[in-house]
Amino acid sequence: VNALKEHLLPLATVVTPNKFEAERLSGIKIKSLGEAEAAAEKISKMGPEAVVVKGGHMEGVEVTDILYYKGRFWRFTSLRLDAKTTHGTGCSFSAAIAAELAKKLDAPEAVENAKNFVTLSIKFGLKIGKGYGPVNPMAYLYREASKYQVLLNLEEAKNLLEKHPEVAEFVPEVGMNVAMAAMYAESVDDVAAIDGRIVRTLSGVRASGNLRFGCSRHLAKYLVEVVRHDEDRRAAINLRFSEETLKI
Repeated sequence: VNALKEHLLPLATVVTPNKFEAERLSGIKIKSLGEAEAAAEKISKMGPEAVVVKGGHMEGVEVTDILYYKGRFWRFTSLRLDAKTTHGTGCSFSAAIAAELAKKLDAPEAVENAKNFVTLSIKFGLKIGKGYGPVNPMAYLYREASKYQVLLNLEEAKNLLEKHPEVAEFVPEVGMNVAMAAMYAESVDDVAAIDGRIVRTLSGVRASGNLRFGCSRHLAKYLVEVVRHDEDRRAAINLRFSEETLKI
């Protein structure tokens, strides 16, 4: 610990101790956010530009990370996740901060982005082996990359529906829509659909708007909930209800 204090901390830009590590470095027993702030400030006097005392080991339904930087405190709070895919959380968090700093972001923004990144990595962690599984640091990248393929799939579906006039009999009174979620979808903004829905015409059906993310509410909320339970089921369409439709 003495070597860490004397030789490594003075060279660090950001350090990210958890509750127990911060207690050991600072000599302050941490039972509250105020004590976490005091520990962060004390550790900063050992040389690092910024100190993040992580709140994962603190009690409560929320997790608050404390950042001390340039004489100010920031608090980053999120709901505690009921997940057993937390192996590698600390390493991923510090690596994400380093990546954000390399993009010339200031420490508060870097920490906020890193926290969001790690939260997603935990939510969609890899359930492998026994005990606690690893986080999934690729979740954010895969989600963003999958959005292009989502739009291609929906364009193909739209063209197929418009090609067949008989589809008109399945269009409900409110209009039809087809939606697809990106991988690891968390919100309606991660779900694409037809803006304005599909409507009946004299010759069949036509999309009344363009494909885009965030335009659907009903189907999007449904898909986000489905993805929480089964990540492979990411598409849906709403049809006019009838006993005949159920038999198809």
